[in-house]
Amino acid sequence: MEIPQQRQRSDRPPHRPTAGSTEFAADLGKLARTLQETEEPDAVLKEAVRGAIELLPPVVAGSVTLPAGPERVDVKAASSELAMRIGAVLTDLGEGPSLDALASRQTVRAARLADDERWPRFAVPVLELGVTGVLCLPLYVDDRTLGVLNLYTLDPDGFTAEDEQAGQALAIQAAVAYAWAQRTEQLLTAVETRDLIGEAVGLLMERYSIGADRALGMLRQCAHQSDRDVVDAAHELIRDAETGFRH
Repeated sequence: MEIPQQRQRSDRPPHRPTAGSTEFAADLGKLARTLQETEEPDAVLKEAVRGAIELLPPVVAGSVTLPAGPERVDVKAASSELAMRIGAVLTDLGEGPSLDALASRQTVRAARLADDERWPRFAVPVLELGVTGVLCLPLYVDDRTLGVLNLYTLDPDGFTAEDEQAGQALAIQAAVAYAWAQRTEQLLTAVETRDLIGEAVGLLMERYSIGADRALGMLRQCAHQSDRDVVDAAHELIRDAETGFRH
């Protein structure tokens, strides 16, 4: 199986970082600010993966595993074809270190994948891609498990305990930024929904010379009768009004 071309190690930092070093702390601080300034949740995940590749010398590719329902996951923010292939192996087999990290909320490190017997079906195709080590870092805030940051290396030494500590520090920043971006997006959606329903209620009040409570009840009844939610019913009402259609 052909190994997707990765960035040459000559443009990577020549040494492995330690989580407590001044240099790593400064670089992590810059990444944290970038993550906090990123508004879209998906963009935060991509930035976290990019940051891990930049800050952790052994890492050549990465992705994020997100829960997508009972016994289902999605793999997002894949940095390369290599990461996409590994994500496909994970979702096809339903086995791998990322799923263990998601279930346990504990970091899972396959320091040298060839010597690790925990995921035999997962290991075979991933080793064929040239991957030597896997580091899966849970992203969680309080009691919420948001996902798992997956990092991959082709380094003959695999991942060390120092790599794990540095990765955990990065994952904390990524989780906080991702949770904040999700919350902001939810609030914006709520405001947009409120404004949309308010506009539809206003149209009904004007059209039928009724009060706000009665207009809202009419909108809800319309949604129920047409087996839609209130937001969809409001959308249609506003669209019809804009095109001059009168019920």
